[in-house]
Amino acid sequence: MVQEMTAEFNTASEKITAAVETVVKSITEIALASNETATGTNNILEKILSISEKSNNVVEQTKGVKVSTIKLAEMVSEFKVD
Repeated sequence: MVQEMTAEFNTASEKITAAVETVVKSITEIALASNETATGTNNILEKILSISEKSNNVVEQTKGVKVSTIKLAEMVSEFKVD
């Protein structure tokens, strides 16, 4: 009788251990996936910041071109064509 109880307890313990190992494995996989997602999100953020900086640069260059165009138009307007 004691041997049967010991065997049942041993079997139950093995099942619980296997279940706990499965849960730990699942948690580890979720943590890895979360880390990969965070890394991907950071990469996207870096690219967005880079695009924003480049866009701001284009805006500044466009302002410079506008000023140059106005000056050129003023200079050209001084010429008379007969």
